[in-house]
Amino acid sequence: MSSRYLSLISSMSPFISDGRNEPVLIDSLKKLRDVERQSEQDYRNQEGQPLVWRRYSQDNSNKDVHALHPNWNAGERPDPNWVKKHSDQLHKFTDDPGTEYGPGVSDATPCALDALDKSRG
Repeated sequence: MSSRYLSLISSMSPFISDGRNEPVLIDSLKKLRDVERQSEQDYRNQEGQPLVWRRYSQDNSNKDVHALHPNWNAGERPDPNWVKKHSDQLHKFTDDPGTEYGPGVSDATPCALDALDKSRG
């Protein structure tokens, strides 16, 4: 076994994670890998997102690589011809987005659904 693997096993503190909408105790590297593998399978079946714990998946040799998408290069670029054709419609916004809340939301009611509870009361 590699020294990195042995150091991960010895430094792993048990923690609880949410796997398939139920708490799962992760107390070993094997259990962590099982949960990751199951989440990847669920993702392939279009059931949720894959789980990856970067600390246990990457080290100094690959920390600059995306954990889920090794070939990811900041997304797909728009077609240059489309950009040229629509350049008059493309703008970079530098305005302050503001901090106003949406309808029914205030500092006193952080969720618009809070108003429903008051009306039933």
